[in-house]
Amino acid sequence: MDDISKSIIDASSGSIGKLETLKDKQELYNSIDKIINDIEKMDLIETLKTADVIYKSQEDKQDILDYINIILFKKAKENIKYLNLINVVEEAKKRLKANSNYNMTIDNMIMTIWEEIH
Repeated sequence: MDDISKSIIDASSGSIGKLETLKDKQELYNSIDKIINDIEKMDLIETLKTADVIYKSQEDKQDILDYINIILFKKAKENIKYLNLINVVEEAKKRLKANSNYNMTIDNMIMTIWEEIH
């Protein structure tokens, strides 16, 4: 289990089956980790280009958004401004459940997160 990040273990919510699924997509989740951790250093265009991995993973949208929330919650322990971003991700989840366009919803979410951090 040394090769599995703590965030992926947290995202599995104690389910071994979900952990196996997430482990198989560890590269995707590591990329998401990098986006969230480096977003303060990137400009908006660079952030959107880096977030391309999220756009390509539409079939895992719920898992990805849950994982982003886990990362944001961990970052909120260091900086309170990340706590408000969890609401942004939850709003994106609501929009997707209401059949909003996936790419536009993710665009809106990423831009809002970027604006809140900068």
